[in-house]
Amino acid sequence: MIKKKDERRKHIRVLPEHNYPISVDINGENFIEVLKAIDISEGGVGISVPSELKGCYTDMPVTLVISLPQPVEYLFSVLGKIKHVANKKFGVIFLNLDKTSLMKIRRYIAYRIKSESWILRLKYKLRLI
Repeated sequence: MIKKKDERRKHIRVLPEHNYPISVDINGENFIEVLKAIDISEGGVGISVPSELKGCYTDMPVTLVISLPQPVEYLFSVLGKIKHVANKKFGVIFLNLDKTSLMKIRRYIAYRIKSESWILRLKYKLRLI
């Protein structure tokens, strides 16, 4: 599913398929967690944590290991920075995403957009979402 584009956002975000989650290992100064992504874009990833992580704050640097599911099936590591923390949700931007990983994320996003209904794809092309 495509998430509606927010005016502050530079990139379209897509939701992972229910049966094929995106795994995210997040390593910070005082924590290591293996989580699932809420959404992903070329610019970053949204994650949800089961309990509030103590010691996490905005602009905190983290290391991510992300596993994209089928049909891409790609594992990569990237440095990130926590951009927002709201309840049990985090937004993390990518800082040093390499070209290969960027292309794999783009392929995954294209796959998720194509798997949506034709009306959602039309809205995406018209930049309504």
